[in-house]
Amino acid sequence: MKKFMLTLTILAALGAGVAAQGGPFSGNAEVYLQLTPATPAINSTFEVDVYVDLTGITGSGSTAAALGGFAIPVAFDNSRLTLTSVEAGTSGSFTPGDLVFTDLPRANARGFVTVVNTQTASGTPTGIVHVATLTFQTGPQGGRVRFNVNSARTIHEGSLASTYTAANGGPDEIPYDDEAALVTIATGGTSYSIYYPVFISGDADFMGVTVVNEGVATENLNFRAYNPAGQLITQAGMTNPNVSDGPLAPLQQYVRMSHNLFGSSGALDIEHGWIEVTANEHNLSGFFLIGHFEGADITQMDGAEVGHQVASRVIFPILGKDAARDTDLYAINPGTTAAAGNLLMKDNLGNTVQTIPVNIPAHGVYEGTFTANTLDRYFDLTLTSGEVLGFQFFGNANALAGLNAQAAADTTANILYDAHFASGNYGIRYFTEINVINASAQVANLTLHLINDAGSEIVTPVARTLNPGAQLRVMGHTLFGLPDPLTAADGVSGSVMIESDQGVVGSITFGDAQNGLFLASLPLLSTSAAKREIYLDHVAIGLIGTVNYWTGIALVNPSRTRTASINLQLYDQNGNLTAQTATPVELAPGQRTSRMLPNFFPGFSGSQFGGFVRLTSDVEVFSFMLFGDVSLNFLAAVPVR
Repeated sequence: MKKFMLTLTILAALGAGVAAQGGPFSGNAEVYLQLTPATPAINSTFEVDVYVDLTGITGSGSTAAALGGFAIPVAFDNSRLTLTSVEAGTSGSFTPGDLVFTDLPRANARGFVTVVNTQTASGTPTGIVHVATLTFQTGPQGGRVRFNVNSARTIHEGSLASTYTAANGGPDEIPYDDEAALVTIATGGTSYSIYYPVFISGDADFMGVTVVNEGVATENLNFRAYNPAGQLITQAGMTNPNVSDGPLAPLQQYVRMSHNLFGSSGALDIEHGWIEVTANEHNLSGFFLIGHFEGADITQMDGAEVGHQVASRVIFPILGKDAARDTDLYAINPGTTAAAGNLLMKDNLGNTVQTIPVNIPAHGVYEGTFTANTLDRYFDLTLTSGEVLGFQFFGNANALAGLNAQAAADTTANILYDAHFASGNYGIRYFTEINVINASAQVANLTLHLINDAGSEIVTPVARTLNPGAQLRVMGHTLFGLPDPLTAADGVSGSVMIESDQGVVGSITFGDAQNGLFLASLPLLSTSAAKREIYLDHVAIGLIGTVNYWTGIALVNPSRTRTASINLQLYDQNGNLTAQTATPVELAPGQRTSRMLPNFFPGFSGSQFGGFVRLTSDVEVFSFMLFGDVSLNFLAAVPVR
């Protein structure tokens, strides 16, 4: 395991009467996790016990290390798990009532829980110390889930403190090894579904679909296409439902145009509906791209990651402002009963300006088209029955942007990241628009930090206050006091961290500030989107017809104390490794990099269509993909979940 010297000190006072110990320390402690049962089932509870192993760790004079206090952040997969309780461990040297931990709603929103305690008894806990028990509830989705201690998802990363007293030069810190655990939730034979919230197939408009098997079992994919009324779509030359034309082995990709999913060799005349993919393997990922042809050329394209979670309240963050293109909303109901509620259009103050009753039949779709408005607006769909998944289009006459709707539950995150900020002159003039919505019922106090690619905060943090339901939608250069992109001599790039005392959601939109020729949008990312293993599910590099495609990857290290060591592997559709990083990509605390994909891989052949990238890191990182053409007629940005 990679060793990290941690720099934070437990600030709580160490208990009186605790024996002194000498520092500094030889060796690193181990913090590890023990699961009971070792293979939990879906829809069940299980426990994760957190231990500190001080065996062999000594201070000066070979005094055995004794644990004086700890702050240990543990990351978990909040898309498959819910943290239900936290209890102090069984070490008698720590008073259970003094255990402090992240409150449960916030922990589940952020995807990590930090447990903190300080020794209060006279004993000196050495050897293996049981510090906490975490209890989780699994949901209906099985497959692999990951835990790791000392999570970079937290602003305050972890530490272990010794009982080395102030009189002897302390307290001192005990360095510890960073621990990760991979656990498989037994599926119980249940199937797993992912949802493509639109179905488009025409002569001028197209939709491309990818699925990657991240699991360990070979699977056949089952496709069903539903119309807005919830019925299976029937059309000449189309087989619906349909089974994929070959089993998908582990680490293989299935990529098709949407009509090919249903056996058609030519485009279908479909503009409405959605697609469900089911399999027994629960570790599937994917995304989709939607675009427009002008003759043989693609002139517009954007997409989003595939969905697998539904919610009773979702927010569509944007009503477009350009009168040349309407804003289209899609809310699909994968359930077997109707979903009903109200779609509220809200202004930037949180006032409802339009109410639309919504009733979506089982397997049906709500589709709404709204005229662009120069004023700031967004949509809040709240259901009294059923759950949905949503997606929206907006843009201008030349460019298309797509964005998934965002769940707005009681556990909405209060720390968000914009992993791609670009404003100014890069040969082409770029803008970035930031959009934050207060999804809570309380006033939200925001602090926005602009961090450059080197990891430095380059302007004074900006504070804003949002009333319940209010929206902050502002150009990035205006918010941070930067030059206007249309006149700037150079550019500013980096990332933005948004802190709030309430749950917030939002998005960024970026593109061509001068001519509006390309546009893309991404959600603001919760801390839970920062991961140590990420699949980037498609690659398009090289010339097809007259279009010369490129693929780029952006990486952000959110840690404030640790350098991330990142390895990238490029696979083709059949799971063959075609390229990999010769040495890890090193990102210092707060750093960001955005590169064309071949620049990560020495000796890359220069062309590949299909396949995917697997990223592994020793520190959680944010990542997303960019697709475009060399002439910059279009730009697509796709996050990962």
